[in-house]
Order: sequence, then C-alpha cells, then structure tokens
Amino acid sequence: MKKVLFWPFPQGLISQFLETSIELEFGIKNRKREIVIKKATKIVSDFIKVIEGQKILQKTKKSWFYVYDKEMIENIKNLNRYKAFNKIKDNREEFYPLLVGQYKKEGIAFYKMKKIISKISF
Repeated sequence: MKKVLFWPFPQGLISQFLETSIELEFGIKNRKREIVIKKATKIVSDFIKVIEGQKILQKTKKSWFYVYDKEMIENIKNLNRYKAFNKIKDNREEFYPLLVGQYKKEGIAFYKMKKIISKISF
C-alpha cells in the first residue's frame, strides 16, 4: 500500500476504479460528520500500523492524500493534461487529480486532492 486517501465527502465507490484498493465506509446517520471523520481517520491509521506490525505488508513509504473538491468538465480545456496522482499546477492552485475522466457522464472531469503527508512510514 503506497497511497492512502481520505475522502470525507465521497461521490461513489472509488475501489471500482483503483487497482488493489481497500475501501472503508463510515456511516454518518445521527452523528456529527466531523466526529465520524476524526474517528475514521484514526481507525484507518491504526489499521495500517497493525498490518505492518504483523509484517503482512512490507515496509513501504506512503503518500497520504485528502480529497477536497471536484472539477467540472466544462471548466477543463484539455483533460489529457491531467493524470491521477500526478501533481499539477494550473492558474489557480496546485493539486493532485483523482479519477480523471471516470465521471464525465456526470459532468465531473476529476476530483482534486492535496498531499497531506509526504513519504511517511510506520
């Protein structure tokens, strides 16, 4: 596992588009979203520590990403310019694209991520 995504406002199942992925869902019903996100983040972090502590996974350096927004297709001139997990800087911001072109029918060009932790190992 080399990449970890935190996506507090998912728009669908991402595991169908990402090879070798694990997807965890945390229900919000009757709970405050911020508290659920905080608990889910700790659960995922602890899970990774336990797995690596049992040597199920080899020690690898990970990149952690936070999905924070999406870009609509009508705002993009050249979609081929964007590649998943490859940093890009446009005239407004610097970010990492995710699921590029996967939701074109819904009008979404890609989702935007920020790298929140770079190269951390447990």
